Amino acid sequence: MMGKIKTAPLCRGASLIVGITVPMILFEIAYIFFFTRGLGTYELVSQSDVIIKMLEDTMASIALSLGGALFFDLYYRKNVGDG
Repeated sequence: MMGKIKTAPLCRGASLIVGITVPMILFEIAYIFFFTRGLGTYELVSQSDVIIKMLEDTMASIALSLGGALFFDLYYRKNVGDG
């Protein structure tokens, strides 16, 4: 099979990091959705700086969560030799 890519699963610690942080990120996204759902046009424009900051923080959380899990997995595999 030519187009198949084999990937190794994350180590246990990295899976725990992802399992803890991803629900928190989903909660952040849900909070932003419910915060902006009831706002009208004028309120959205007046609160745009707050909404942009919330989205920026959420994107930073995603990057740190996934980057941290991948770094932990790399460090664990390199130093402990999981496989």
